[in-house]
Amino acid sequence: MVRTVALSLDPDEVEGALSWIRSGYIDDIEALNRNQPCAVDISYADTRIRWTVRPVVFLPMVDLVIA
Repeated sequence: MVRTVALSLDPDEVEGALSWIRSGYIDDIEALNRNQPCAVDISYADTRIRWTVRPVVFLPMVDLVIA
């Protein structure tokens, strides 16, 4: 998704997005492993897009009923 959006950005923003794709996401994965949220920001003209990820401590189990 980031790569698709990056193709329509200004050159400076494209480089920032591609840098995150190449290696920036590693810091975000480490933050999630430490139970810290992380985000990716991309700006274009007057528009700012932010993808935010937060760690999940508990996910309820779903009972599957197979008929």
